[in-house]
Amino acid sequence: MSNSIKKSELFSFIQRYLFSTANCDGKTVNYNRFSANESLGKIFDTLLNCFDYDCPDGYHYDEVIDTLTIFEHFEFDCSPNNKGGSMLRRNCSEVTKTINKELDNMGYGEFRSEKFVAQSEGVKDGNTVVYHMGADGDKFRDNYINNFKATFDNHAKKVNSYINNCKNALNKACSSVKICFIIEDITMGGTCYKNERGSRGNEVHLFFTKQFMDVFRDSPVDYVIFGMLQSPEMLTICDRTILADYDNVIDLKSMEFYVFPAMPQFTFAVKRPI
Repeated sequence: MSNSIKKSELFSFIQRYLFSTANCDGKTVNYNRFSANESLGKIFDTLLNCFDYDCPDGYHYDEVIDTLTIFEHFEFDCSPNNKGGSMLRRNCSEVTKTINKELDNMGYGEFRSEKFVAQSEGVKDGNTVVYHMGADGDKFRDNYINNFKATFDNHAKKVNSYINNCKNALNKACSSVKICFIIEDITMGGTCYKNERGSRGNEVHLFFTKQFMDVFRDSPVDYVIFGMLQSPEMLTICDRTILADYDNVIDLKSMEFYVFPAMPQFTFAVKRPI
């Protein structure tokens, strides 16, 4: 199929990670960093040419080799999560609504706004909430693990449904089916380890963790593309050969994270008479 992606979810991902590094040299988009399989780069080409869909997010059918490739995208973060969803998403939504309302009510001229989006609970001090840098590293770590695992498992349970939906849409049996999950860590400011000095250390890469290996090993997923919103140049992909490195990965339960508890969101706009 030709370039036919319309869905905002996948198209936004492609714009953030692939269009911005279109002239990649193997360093910005690390096709083969986690596998000796040189054909992994073709998954990105397939993604760019996939067909927009609702459930899954996209698919591509190669008539020559009678192969269906399914793409499903999801995000997770380090913030507390409850029945209302991620704290980060809820707070981002509230700030966006507030800014949009201010923009609707503004007169002609310049509009500037600086608001803070919280991704942790903070500590109440009278009528204010105080956020301590470097605090709650164990809670952020547990949020990361729980949010990732719950979201991955939820999508993995739907794989058979994704396959049946695509086969029905194509009206083909398809001799081969490949599943690719596209996962983003959207934690504001990035997810980092706390180093031995108690300050901000290296970024947490999902593929290098026991927690990823465990859920990937027991899933029907063939490929995973992983991106970190804070570092789009680090887009990476793996297939199931990565499982051979199981003994060399990090158990996140033994680590502590350093995550910014809140981040500023700046908005600038100009309203002129038409």
